[in-house]
Amino acid sequence: MVRPSTLQTQAYWIRRYIEWAKLDRATVSKLPEFIDYLKQRGLAPSTINVAYHSLKHIAEITGEEVPRVSLPPVEEKLPHILSKEEVEKLVNNVVNVRDQCIITLLYDAALRRGELVALNCEDVNLREKTITIRRREKETFPHTIPLSRRSVELLRRYLKLRKCGKGEPLFVNDKNERLSASTIYDIVRKWGRRILNKDIHPHQLRHSCASFLCKNDIPLNIIADFLGHKSLGTVRRYARLTPTDLQKRLPERV
Repeated sequence: MVRPSTLQTQAYWIRRYIEWAKLDRATVSKLPEFIDYLKQRGLAPSTINVAYHSLKHIAEITGEEVPRVSLPPVEEKLPHILSKEEVEKLVNNVVNVRDQCIITLLYDAALRRGELVALNCEDVNLREKTITIRRREKETFPHTIPLSRRSVELLRRYLKLRKCGKGEPLFVNDKNERLSASTIYDIVRKWGRRILNKDIHPHQLRHSCASFLCKNDIPLNIIADFLGHKSLGTVRRYARLTPTDLQKRLPERV
């Protein structure tokens, strides 16, 4: 399943490319020149790579061969990780039980924003201590994962107040409407600033969970399945050690 945000990005670059090249039909013939134009504009290598991979989809439609393009190397940046202590401080000091559940699930279940927004009440099984992600991005089948004791406790408290039935959204606003992805972002940012005095975002909690699992020697294939990734390559970045961790693990060599 392709994320809506990915489709929006692809549409943006296709539209921008066609306008720049003044094309009357879709073609990748001017793709190398467009990439050179983006380089001259000083765009970041990561942005240029996104543009290129978005525009390659034109060739899938037209049947053309994608011309060779010289792409700038992209420096892989490790995501900023919250420590276990920071996550605990964050969860323990949120005063709203709904927001506590939201932040806890983003970390404990390593949910993406869209996955959390799509949750319904029946997706939570307190007896089995699991949560079912029926719209897991990049997968076509439901994904059931275990929850920690802390998550179960908070969800039990929340559902006693929520009293929702089958088919109803798990997280709602004051008008009883399903929370939007942007609202989830605002909730996380608000409590991050108030409690940790730093700007954090929902995906950062997912990164932090993955990093914690790696540091506790959980095999990468299990972490990949837990996160809903098909490729181990995406997960390997979490296994990279910081210089401090590396120094602790390596023996004296001279």
